[in-house]
Amino acid sequence: MRQPNQGFLADLFYIARKVPWWAFVVCALATYLVLHYFASAHIAAPTHPQGMGDFVAKQLVKIFGSLAQYVLPAFILAGAFVSILKRRPVTNEDKYSQTTMPRTVASNRIKREPTMPETDLYALYKSTPQTAFDERPNVWGLELLRSIDWKRFEELCADYFRICGFHAKTQSHGPDGGIDIMLYAPADASNVVNIVQCKRRDKHQVGPKAMRELLGVMTANKVARGTFITSSSFNREAREFGAANGIHIIDGEQLLKQITERSAEEQERLMAVATEGDYLTPTCASCGIKMIRRTSRKDESQFWGCENYPRCKMKLSV
Repeated sequence: MRQPNQGFLADLFYIARKVPWWAFVVCALATYLVLHYFASAHIAAPTHPQGMGDFVAKQLVKIFGSLAQYVLPAFILAGAFVSILKRRPVTNEDKYSQTTMPRTVASNRIKREPTMPETDLYALYKSTPQTAFDERPNVWGLELLRSIDWKRFEELCADYFRICGFHAKTQSHGPDGGIDIMLYAPADASNVVNIVQCKRRDKHQVGPKAMRELLGVMTANKVARGTFITSSSFNREAREFGAANGIHIIDGEQLLKQITERSAEEQERLMAVATEGDYLTPTCASCGIKMIRRTSRKDESQFWGCENYPRCKMKLSV
């Protein structure tokens, strides 16, 4: 996320990330032609004292054009150069550093910083030399379910339902109306039979408020059955509410049990879905892109912010 008031160079680098290099070249050429027009314009001397003010203004414009016709295009072309550098081809080393992960974060080869919280897997991943990670996780566990991006968790649940025979549909990003997954009947892909809500959480329990919201979505869409899946657990009130209103609940331990009861091939398929891409960095629910970890200037706390700030002000706590 770009912070405000960082000066001209920071603005140039930020814009260069968003604009292709050829646009800078076109802009530089257009700027030169416009300024050159003013710099080479012939200004007739005034024949009357009342025209002196207009004459002086045109002279100032001509002087500015003469000086700026080379300086401004040069700065713009510098932006083209930066844009080319920012869009250099991704090397094998880059791909490796973005996709490789440890077989287990408890490996003795991983050196933890003394000040790093043991549960902060993202910080551990980003701060550890990539040579310590030889492959992605290949063993299911609650730690994995509670560490992956919320979008990966949602896609994992959807693919599990597909393995079970349902037609499952998810939404990439944007307002979802309280629906994470739509389940359609195996024999009728147009008949919605279940609405699924997914909550990827660490240890915080799901309460009845979230269950009531799901029931409201079910009622609005005239769907009698709902499913609520979380990587953590449900409190007593949530369990009672679900049982009384046709909402099937699946907590982290139950989801893990159901996954590990599938065949080896199906488990491998689900693992590939869960660990696709940068699966520890959360996705912006509004823009559908990976968020950036930032530090608040007010209290030094950390949070996830959208890369499209300030156009998108979506935030997540770390």
